[in-house]
Parts: sequence; C-alpha cells; structure tokens
Amino acid sequence: MAAVWTFHQYPAEGLQYQPLDNTLRTPNDVGDPFTRPRTSKTCKLISYERVVGGADFQSVMNFYELTLLQGSLPFERPDPLDGVSRLMKFEAKPSGQLVRPGSNPFYYLWMVSIALRVLPA
Repeated sequence: MAAVWTFHQYPAEGLQYQPLDNTLRTPNDVGDPFTRPRTSKTCKLISYERVVGGADFQSVMNFYELTLLQGSLPFERPDPLDGVSRLMKFEAKPSGQLVRPGSNPFYYLWMVSIALRVLPA
C-alpha cells in the first residue's frame, strides 16, 4: 500500500497541470516525420509553489526523504482535475525559499516548490 499525502492541499492560484505528449514521431529521410499515437499511457506533471510554516516544511521534507525513501516510492494524493485519489511520485526533490525568518525555526515561513508526476492508472 502506498503512503498517503496528508499535508496542504493544492493552491488556489499558480497550479500548473501539464499532460505529456502522447504521440511518437519518426523522422523520414525526406518530408514530414511520421506521427502515431502511443499505445501506452503517459503521465501528467503537476507543479506549484505554496507558503507553509516551518513545521509543515519540515514535514514535507521528512515525507520525501524518510517515508518515500528519497522520493523513490509512489504515494496517493487527490488529482486537482477531478479530486480522485491517484498514485503520484515526486518529479524533483521539494525545495524551499525562506520568506519570513523568526526567532524560532518552527515559526519560519517558507515558499515550498513541489513538482509531481501523476502515474497512469
């Protein structure tokens, strides 16, 4: 059973949803390339940025590094298009930029960047 994403939801703005090209192109010696549809399913890419607190940022990093073994394992999360829970993997390691420091790292605000790959069903 895959791990389940229990952190923040998708942001209301700035969500990028990109289906990958599902065609194959074969170059010809002369003329336009031959194009045909793939017979296998392709993934979709989701990326966004969101401001989170220090504790949430640390939880996301621990989820990636410890629970998902450096992002090598898939996890379940709702798809932003239809809300159905789907298997996903991190496309890249989550990164953060400090937005507001404080006296205690627990109260820092971070702009976290998340890039996910929605795996085919």
